[in-house]
Amino acid sequence: MCEEHSIDKNEFLRRSKWEYIKGGKALADFYKMTFTFKNNFVEDKEETLFDYLSTLYKNGQTYSDYQLVKKDHTYVAYLTVPDKNALDPRFNSTFTNKYLHDIETELEHLGENIVTGESCCCNEPSWYMLYTDFTSNESPIVCGDCGHGIPLYKVQHIMGEEGHFSILSWQKVYKSIDNIWIYCLSDRFSKRQLSDPDSQLSRIGMDICAELEKVLKKPVYYFLYQPGKMTENCPKCGGKWKCSDRTETVDFICNDCRLATDDPTK
Repeated sequence: MCEEHSIDKNEFLRRSKWEYIKGGKALADFYKMTFTFKNNFVEDKEETLFDYLSTLYKNGQTYSDYQLVKKDHTYVAYLTVPDKNALDPRFNSTFTNKYLHDIETELEHLGENIVTGESCCCNEPSWYMLYTDFTSNESPIVCGDCGHGIPLYKVQHIMGEEGHFSILSWQKVYKSIDNIWIYCLSDRFSKRQLSDPDSQLSRIGMDICAELEKVLKKPVYYFLYQPGKMTENCPKCGGKWKCSDRTETVDFICNDCRLATDDPTK
């Protein structure tokens, strides 16, 4: 039987914290991408274009909310990218370049997507955090100094992958469980997954953080959601939480366990 809890307006504001932090000048860019096929040997054009856009997403060059539109014999995609450099060919993966043997793209900048927050512009962040929630469509790797997402195309792949598969998969699962929690469904399961450092979701996230530390060469903390009353001690090691130097980003951290959390009463 599920535990029941109620979600009020303040809970939604707390869970959507990053949307408010990220409101700034350099918002994500919105593009129209028109496709031309170089030859007539492509059998399934739509599948080819979907696969091409998927490679951009998995490499962190675009967000997942892209749309592919067909009018007559013309294909056009509308996509949000983290910054103006995201679609530069020098950041393409080998998978993306493979599809460019068959298609050409023409870009038109339509403006800034005001729904999506800005990306980190720091030269060298001093620390990072793995964070997402049910509202977020942005990079889950957050700069600890400014609180903005690090575009994934700027981050080296981990775990021997040729894309950000593990990070994006974790993000999708986390958002799904967060939605279950927010709508008061299966509370016992969703609460444990989000707030227990030993849950399967948390363990996967902390493994990702450990791998990211290897390539980023800086501390990477895992954000652990703490519903209800804030505990004084880290739920993993039992030591006292340390006040973060950047409370506008996150309230408390545990350096030993690489965990971060917010005070839910704020």
